[in-house]
Amino acid sequence: MAKRKKLKKRTIRKLILVGVFVLGVIIGLLIPMGLILSKFRFGAGYDLYDISKGFGQLKYDEGGYEYSVIEDNSKSSVRLIKVKEILEDKSIRDSYVIVNRGSVTVGIEDSDQELGSSDMVRIHEGTKYDIVKTSDSPAEVVIISLK
Repeated sequence: MAKRKKLKKRTIRKLILVGVFVLGVIIGLLIPMGLILSKFRFGAGYDLYDISKGFGQLKYDEGGYEYSVIEDNSKSSVRLIKVKEILEDKSIRDSYVIVNRGSVTVGIEDSDQELGSSDMVRIHEGTKYDIVKTSDSPAEVVIISLK
């Protein structure tokens, strides 16, 4: 009987130690995962961009146009472009071209579309296009691409 009690106590101790170990491993995995996942946004929320200020601080100059990428994530990208002369591009994915200021002609394969302030055109994936400034001053264009 005494041997049985000792055996039961040892078994219970082992089970408690294993349980504490497993709980420690689970907690040890969940805390870092929570910290990692907190770096990514899920669900509600928003990001606010000052487009006017963005056009004043464009990072890259390609000669005929200047641009900045203000958002690039797994779902979409947003580029601010100041067209000084011409922009030639190929739509890697569906893109929306929105004219913020000025006027442009968007040449989409064999047709031309005249766009002015607050006009928008959708360009399908794989379509070659160019944007030519038609206003006196550089045109400001926002291109939103969906991935």
